[in-house]
Amino acid sequence: MPDSSPCNQALLDQAIAWLLRVREAPNDGELQRTFSDWLAANPSHRQAYRQAEAQWAWLEQFKGASFPARDEALRYRPKAGPAVWRKPAAYSAAAALLLGI
Repeated sequence: MPDSSPCNQALLDQAIAWLLRVREAPNDGELQRTFSDWLAANPSHRQAYRQAEAQWAWLEQFKGASFPARDEALRYRPKAGPAVWRKPAAYSAAAALLLGI
């Protein structure tokens, strides 16, 4: 995995946010201008963005991969049990019955 040490985490988080925004709306001219302004504002912005792109590219290899633990978690469904409201309702009915007696 690419090393994340050259940039501080806050700057890398900004770069990742930009990466996601730009990928989500590649044809948004205003977004592209704002992004270009952000890149030009500080040389470390460009470095952080390149690092975010490298990390994104590294993660792409896992996009279609199957991970047993993840697959098992996605298949997991809790066993159907009594509805959540039944137990408190039963206690309330029993308390009302005792009070009535």
